[in-house]
Amino acid sequence: MAWYSRVPNSGDIYLALFNIKDNDQDVSIDFSSLGLKGNIQVRDLRKKQNIGIYNTYYTKAINKHGAVCYGLHRQTEL
Repeated sequence: MAWYSRVPNSGDIYLALFNIKDNDQDVSIDFSSLGLKGNIQVRDLRKKQNIGIYNTYYTKAINKHGAVCYGLHRQTEL
């Protein structure tokens, strides 16, 4: 399950991924479902660390009934 919110006055998105299963599970988000395309910088908001740059989707292994929160930012072309 995924919840998201657009950051006002920005192209950025806050994203929360939830594992609602009774076992550890990979949870994915397809960036196109959020209206994003291109290179997307994924940042772990809790750890305050950049995770990496991804193009079409991101997948995270999440503990049962767990959740993670990210900031998504579209990288600009140089």
